[in-house]
Amino acid sequence: MRSWEWFFTVNPLSNDSSELIINAIHGVGETLVQGEIVPDQWLARRPDGGVLKFSPAPQKVQSPSPFIRTKRSTRGCLTVQQVRELACLCLRIEEHFDGVPQDIEWSYGLGD
Repeated sequence: MRSWEWFFTVNPLSNDSSELIINAIHGVGETLVQGEIVPDQWLARRPDGGVLKFSPAPQKVQSPSPFIRTKRSTRGCLTVQQVRELACLCLRIEEHFDGVPQDIEWSYGLGD
């Protein structure tokens, strides 16, 4: 399974430089870029990538009713360790670019 991530080295929602944000989905990233899917989202702490908050993407549930019901996954498409690893890598990239905040897109191979 492969996942795709969009990583911000500074929280773009609050402009808080002590926080990082990762948006991630299973599969190809084009659906996230086009706004066709709501991603899992992790709010992580700088500099160690410790998870401060996890907001899972809604998942479609089969229902006999004509309305689409959703539920929230409790896990997400990345592990806490993967979030930490990505945070450390992204902060190294930011450092390489003289500390300028980065918006980084990743594809993460999780095995087939």
